[in-house]
Amino acid sequence: MQDFLYFIFALVPAVLWIYYFRSHDKAEKEPVGFLVFSALLGALVVIPAALAEVFVAKNIIPFFFPKTPVAPLSLYGGFTGFLVLNIFAVAVIEEVFKFLAIRLTVYNSKHFNEVSDGIVYMVSAALGFAAFENFLYFSKFGPNVIFMRSLFTPLFHASASAIAGHYLGLVKWDKRYSKKVYLALAASVGLHFIYDLLVFFSSLKENFLYMILAIALLVVSGYWVVKKFKDSEDIDEKCEVC
Repeated sequence: MQDFLYFIFALVPAVLWIYYFRSHDKAEKEPVGFLVFSALLGALVVIPAALAEVFVAKNIIPFFFPKTPVAPLSLYGGFTGFLVLNIFAVAVIEEVFKFLAIRLTVYNSKHFNEVSDGIVYMVSAALGFAAFENFLYFSKFGPNVIFMRSLFTPLFHASASAIAGHYLGLVKWDKRYSKKVYLALAASVGLHFIYDLLVFFSSLKENFLYMILAIALLVVSGYWVVKKFKDSEDIDEKCEVC
């Protein structure tokens, strides 16, 4: 029964956000089944992403930074260990895996035919990733983490992935954006890292200022996503994409 409640708390925020973007998709609403498929892809890459993070934490970071203590994931070995682990493992790996989940599959389908689809499908994958990740956290740490992670983690993952998703959609419209996709992916990684850093500071120093800054970052990035989604919709209405 407890696991079922954890599943519901993990799933509901993802469903609500996917519904929001689909309901505001004015040009051509994406098939529900394909949005679910994208979310499942995002959920599926949680496992390989976690394995990659553990591999990097145990093998790569100690090789290049032998004097930096790196504890298991979520139990960072001090501030330096957190920085190294998050830059070289968590932020990069999770954003790249979410990006590849869509780029190698949905991007090549007939359903990905509008600029706005970049945000819609990347956000769906990110929300699937967040839902599964939250379920694992709830199962491990219990009810104490449900409120914060249910409220903020889906929006955080969606906002970060939407940056790369927006430019992935633009490539469908104009191939000259191809190189900018990778810059956008780097920006997704940067947002991921900064948010994690603020949350880490908040827990380390028990200072609500850092949590307020993290929430402010989510508000700003969320506003950017909504604005870019509307801009993408305007492009879709004006011209036909491949």
